Amino acid sequence: MNRPYIRTRATVTTIGIDLLIALVPAVAWAVFSRGAGAAGIIAASLAGACAADAVFDLCRKKLPGFELLCAPLIGIVTGLCLPHDAPVWLAASAGLAAELIFGRLADLTGRRFINPTAAAICLVLLIFGGMLSKDQNAVIAGLGPKHLDFGVQTLITPNNAALGTAPAAVLIGLAYLLIRRVISIHIPLAFMLTFGVLTMLFTSNPTDADAPVFALSQMLSGTVLLGAVLVAPMYASSPASAGGRLLFGIGCGALTFLFRHMGATGALSEGTMFAIVCMNIFVPLIERVAYRRKK
Repeated sequence: MNRPYIRTRATVTTIGIDLLIALVPAVAWAVFSRGAGAAGIIAASLAGACAADAVFDLCRKKLPGFELLCAPLIGIVTGLCLPHDAPVWLAASAGLAAELIFGRLADLTGRRFINPTAAAICLVLLIFGGMLSKDQNAVIAGLGPKHLDFGVQTLITPNNAALGTAPAAVLIGLAYLLIRRVISIHIPLAFMLTFGVLTMLFTSNPTDADAPVFALSQMLSGTVLLGAVLVAPMYASSPASAGGRLLFGIGCGALTFLFRHMGATGALSEGTMFAIVCMNIFVPLIERVAYRRKK
């Protein structure tokens, strides 16, 4: 159920509260593992998004209000998608751009057709990618199966690509959202399975016993899991139908694989956020295809 407030008693505000609760494990663990610097980055992104929301309302001669919780949600998720060494001013700028440019200004067109967080992170990577973590590519592409030792440490340790990448924390948030029926499993599952299968088939020998381990390592690297769970399923920029969500997730996973493993360099090499933005553009077409098949 991708829009639970349509068929249930849930309101947009209660859904926003559920989403905030789902972010608590990722935020708490990012601050615990990375310290005050992580708290500063997330707080700066949150402040930038809320400030943009308030200024936009004032310019339209309205009293600022966060009753829908969109700005806080976008600010926190954007902060979680930034690496641990991002400057505070850059985090604030990313939050501001996500809410103002890709959020409130996009609302004037009638729909937030591009995910604000994904678009803002893409903008940051394209313009300021050289200032961010220099070892992101090692996290993404440099780990072969022989270097991996899966265990509790793997599940609780965020990688250098972003603050909110501790797998256990993201999965706890996913479980909460599924239990509360805020999102469906279609997009996260299709996203992760597509990316994992393509990685196993085309970047290692599928008959090798270590191939599944390598695929799993790639699924837990960078922002793949974070993007699949907390970014891609955003209501306004994802399909409403179950079939559409499956197609959207498959497309996100396939494009993430292509960006990572088919020669992309620089800002494109991580791939997840760029894949989500690309698929956002095709959402109207996906919905049309899914609707025709349903008929």
